[in-house]
Amino acid sequence: MGITEVPPTLRLHQLALEWSVRLNQTVAYDAAYLALAESQQAHFWSADRRLVNAANNCGASWVHYIDEP
Repeated sequence: MGITEVPPTLRLHQLALEWSVRLNQTVAYDAAYLALAESQQAHFWSADRRLVNAANNCGASWVHYIDEP
């Protein structure tokens, strides 16, 4: 498994802000990770149950809680 560097772009920052608004967050920290995963069409795994539930409620079925089977 290799590591791919994804440079920050204006579009990636815009996606992060969109996620921040959807999640009703005042900061874009979690939203930046969601935007990156979404832009790469990757699954996102988190130990933050509230974040996972909020993202799933926004239709992000690619966001998972780490205890999911």
